[in-house]
Amino acid sequence: MKHFFNDPRTTVFSEVWTVGRPLVKAGGFFNSGEVMHMSRKCPLRTLLHAVLKNDKQHLIQVFEERWQQFVSFGGGREPFTWAELRRAFENIVSTPSSGKTVLFLIDGLDDLNGKKQELVDLVLQDGRYVKVYVASRP
Repeated sequence: MKHFFNDPRTTVFSEVWTVGRPLVKAGGFFNSGEVMHMSRKCPLRTLLHAVLKNDKQHLIQVFEERWQQFVSFGGGREPFTWAELRRAFENIVSTPSSGKTVLFLIDGLDDLNGKKQELVDLVLQDGRYVKVYVASRP
């Protein structure tokens, strides 16, 4: 999957689907390792970071409540909850508000701890401007 992610042809072939919208590729390659990397939050943090790292306006929109806490009270610095990450991911998948198309390439969901099905269901949601490629054992 890393090879597919890094291969320039992936971008070229994906541009046919983007219909003139900017393409953002986000990859997550997970395998057995540190406990933090094995949690179900890790893939969402990784993918959200890849999509939002160069787009402050979209970042603020996706994490609006957290941003308001930060601006108003200097808060919002505690670790993200599963619910916050899930809502942010759903926002990106369901609403084309950023004007971008997103290509997620994910490998190793089977190596994660905990409730895998919830994460699998989340990344396999339909989104008009989102494509997801997943490589994983059952």
